[in-house]
Amino acid sequence: MLTQRLVSLWQQAWGIRQTRYLIIYLFAAYGSYLIWLGIRPIVFLSGALIFVFTLLAWVSTPRLPPQESDESDLLNPSVFYAQLEVSRSLLQRDLFGQVALGYWEKTYAQVDAIHQLAVAIAHQESLFIPDLLDTLHTVLSLSTQFSKAFNAAKKMKTSSYKEMAQQHMKASTYRLSQTYSQLQELHDQLLANGIEAELSDASSGVSQRLQTLIKDNASAIQS
Repeated sequence: MLTQRLVSLWQQAWGIRQTRYLIIYLFAAYGSYLIWLGIRPIVFLSGALIFVFTLLAWVSTPRLPPQESDESDLLNPSVFYAQLEVSRSLLQRDLFGQVALGYWEKTYAQVDAIHQLAVAIAHQESLFIPDLLDTLHTVLSLSTQFSKAFNAAKKMKTSSYKEMAQQHMKASTYRLSQTYSQLQELHDQLLANGIEAELSDASSGVSQRLQTLIKDNASAIQS
């Protein structure tokens, strides 16, 4: 049983590059040890024991499996922009001229600016991270709604439905604009609070404003 356990641990450790480096280092250290103290039975045995126990200690050390990227961590730029790209890919570019595509790129740039502000606020005060994550979820939903409405407005021929799609576009861009403005204001407020070293009442106020922002964005998505 013990032998199987050791074999299993060795197989796991051998797959780690650092294990191979350690073995090379131990052989070099063992050789230096013998040369320095002379090849005598006691030196040979003690060096071998140090070699074996060091290797056993390394092999038996528990290791956490490599962590996968958390897809819900929208403050992580790689996660956020990967999901934003999904929204961007919904846009059927062959339907639009340069003017229309420029309008969409302007919206995309605003989403990018919103994310940068959210990250900056999170660095200023980690207490607001849950609200910031919820805010970024609504921002992604608004950008998706904008892309879908953008496509629909170009395809629709009936004026009433075309107008409805345009209203969704306007609602999305308005909420994104409001999100950017309010996050910029909150960012500056936190900077001012830091100068004044007064965060007691401000923290609850910032959190309430973020939650209101989330609700307003969510209502624009559902409408």
